[in-house]
Amino acid sequence: MSVETLTEKEPSETSVQLLAVGDIMPGAAYFSPLVDENSTLNTIMEEPKQIVEENVLQSFEGGDVVFGNLECVISDDIMNNDLGVPKRMVAPPETLDFIEECGFDILNLNNNHILDYGSSLVAATQNQLESHNINHIGNPLRKEIPITITTKGLDIHFIGYNLCEEGNTADESEIFKTLDELSSVAGMVVVSVHWGWGYEHTLKPAPSQINLGHKLIDGGADIVLGHHSHTFQPVEKYNDGVIAYSLGNFLFDMWRDENIESGILGIKIAVENEPKEGKIEGVNVIPISQKNGMIDKTTSSRISNSVIYGSPQNNSEKEYRIYAEKIKQKHRCDVVQQYIRNFHKFPLEFHLSTLSQWFAKISTNKLGDE
Repeated sequence: MSVETLTEKEPSETSVQLLAVGDIMPGAAYFSPLVDENSTLNTIMEEPKQIVEENVLQSFEGGDVVFGNLECVISDDIMNNDLGVPKRMVAPPETLDFIEECGFDILNLNNNHILDYGSSLVAATQNQLESHNINHIGNPLRKEIPITITTKGLDIHFIGYNLCEEGNTADESEIFKTLDELSSVAGMVVVSVHWGWGYEHTLKPAPSQINLGHKLIDGGADIVLGHHSHTFQPVEKYNDGVIAYSLGNFLFDMWRDENIESGILGIKIAVENEPKEGKIEGVNVIPISQKNGMIDKTTSSRISNSVIYGSPQNNSEKEYRIYAEKIKQKHRCDVVQQYIRNFHKFPLEFHLSTLSQWFAKISTNKLGDE
């Protein structure tokens, strides 16, 4: 099979530290950029290298490979030229400075928002990342090709897929076919999955997600890195692999406690044998949070104790759907309330744009989804 090797790091000790965080979207998702000078968009445009506290950067320095999920395109076309209203789900060019400052080695692009503005901006984003020597997986413009990062003699193969209805939706059979092809290649396999099924803002995965996560490990994946819920969910040690059901938000225009607290997942991989193979020997999570436009470490026990043995869910799919729908309805109410509280602060053009988007989402029952 075709495996593209883009990065090789200096070999040294006999263990590799893989660090992973969740969604990166420094643009406007909701209303705060127009009314809050400490919004993520305003902060990153003014001080892209100051948005992450030093203690978080120090944690990243301990990683041999650092992964994240880029939830939007990067473009200087973020502002509507005539109206001065930020486009939704677009990151400013300063995002590249932020990504470099954090030390990201590889980003997933295959999610439900990367194609919001068409393929040309996706291609431009890919070019910008490559010009800054940042690898990316989950190319929504073609069939997925594994990207290999070699560090300390160990090949780590990354693949990324979107299972949401929006964007370039993958068939699960594609993932298992690629895993089967990678079974003959030495090294570790990491699968990035942007879950579908619309279960945003929940604190635990659906039974169907758990079932698929287990199948991915049984099918040849060593590590599954999930996202889409915008909340940090349990990390399961399953057989010889690790499943992070959702890594939450690393940087995103949200405000609820469940959405702003997250974590840095650390996976220690022992390097052994010839050809080099890896074995997971340690998993931990460092709690972090977004506050006043900054990313800082916290002491959240929910996040730090999120690594578990055994399934994180014992409800039926029907019971889970009822639970998830209640959370979705609450989030929708929170969005509307935030909009009403700040109604007088927005220009007319913003109201017209927002109401138009809401009517479109109401017609598809997706108001409040990101």
